[in-house]
Amino acid sequence: MTHLKSVFVQIILFLIISVITADAATTGVRSYFPLNHEDFKKYGPITKMISSTVRAITTVDYLYLSFGSVGNFIELELGGGDNSNVTYRHAGKTLEMTAAGLPINGSLVSFNFSRPLVIFTDHTIVNGGTTTSNTVASDGINNYEVSSKTVVRDAGNVSVPAGYYKNCRHISFDVTIRSVGVSQSITMKNAWVLAPGVGKIKVAVIDPSTQKITSYLPLLEGNVGGKNVSEWASTIAMPWLKLLL
Repeated sequence: MTHLKSVFVQIILFLIISVITADAATTGVRSYFPLNHEDFKKYGPITKMISSTVRAITTVDYLYLSFGSVGNFIELELGGGDNSNVTYRHAGKTLEMTAAGLPINGSLVSFNFSRPLVIFTDHTIVNGGTTTSNTVASDGINNYEVSSKTVVRDAGNVSVPAGYYKNCRHISFDVTIRSVGVSQSITMKNAWVLAPGVGKIKVAVIDPSTQKITSYLPLLEGNVGGKNVSEWASTIAMPWLKLLL
């Protein structure tokens, strides 16, 4: 009888794992990078210098708003110091960037792209890999050549204050900007950890002088698609298995 219970438990666990794996395999850009009007996420804590001698502990907030053309959503970064903004959209099986306000040499410069940058696709977010893209951008005065490189790799299961998330992905996203006809360029690095249903659950803190990652800010709280981010966390509970053991 004990042997039969053991076999039955193994079968049940196999079926559960199979369902979870199948569900994970069908997720794509819309799951790993959701875009909804008034989505909100809070990360931190981060130490911010108020003056040369005064520090304050604060958070970085991300707010997503439907913007301009249908399907475009602007991601506003608030409280991080540079207050950058990026406009994204889902286009079929790809995540695209259509415009950006980026901190360059201490100033926030707005760029409009002649065609979107492709950040990643359904295939790369599920299977990992590299996506490269390029476009021409204008700040209203000058034109710039813009290229991007995204590297996706498996991040496994990740725990942050907002919850425990499975099947996460680590994203390295580098953007290089150069004036048309000029050899000198500026490369800005970004890195995130994405979770299905939620999107960014960790955002990298980048040293602007070296463009190196100094730390990651975890997701503290937020709302995505009208749901608290904690509701997207893994909550698989199987107390009934105790009856079988």
